[in-house]
Parts: sequence; C-alpha cells; structure tokens
Amino acid sequence: MTNDTVLQVNNLTVQFGGVVACDNLSLEVHQGELFALIGPNGAGKTTLVNAVTGIYEPKPGASVKFRGRNGEMIDLLAYRPHQIARMGVAR
Repeated sequence: MTNDTVLQVNNLTVQFGGVVACDNLSLEVHQGELFALIGPNGAGKTTLVNAVTGIYEPKPGASVKFRGRNGEMIDLLAYRPHQIARMGVAR
C-alpha cells in the first residue's frame, strides 16, 4: 500500500451456501485512478461492491480499508452500511 491508496481490499471471500461469489480477492485503488469492474453476469462484481459497502459480510481473514478524510486508513469491516455510506463509500 502506498500513500495514494484510497481503497485496499485483501483476501476477500464471500460465500452463499456452497457458492463462492468472490474467492480470495485483493485489489488497490489509488487516488486519481480510473478503476472499473468488468465481467460477465455472475462474476461477483456486485458482490464485491456489497462487501466493501458493508451489505455482505466476508469470511474471516478479509481486510477492507478506506482512506478517510483525515488521511488515516479506516477498517470498513468494523462499521455498519449506513456508517460506511456517510464516509463516502456507497453503491
């Protein structure tokens, strides 16, 4: 992670019963970067966004961090969806 990282996701896995929608996904989004999620239906794009915004709970071991207004990295998994939305992270 660098100082211009605004969103960092590590080891994100979301599972619905026996269906794994996101499997050990990691990514970084940097300030000023244009970042797109593309893929076919069922690829896990919406699941990723829902996990980052607190709608879905990832399996233990995941990390989702966002650079807040004060410049500190905030662990989004510690917050509820409405709190995350107030930070500016929403779908």
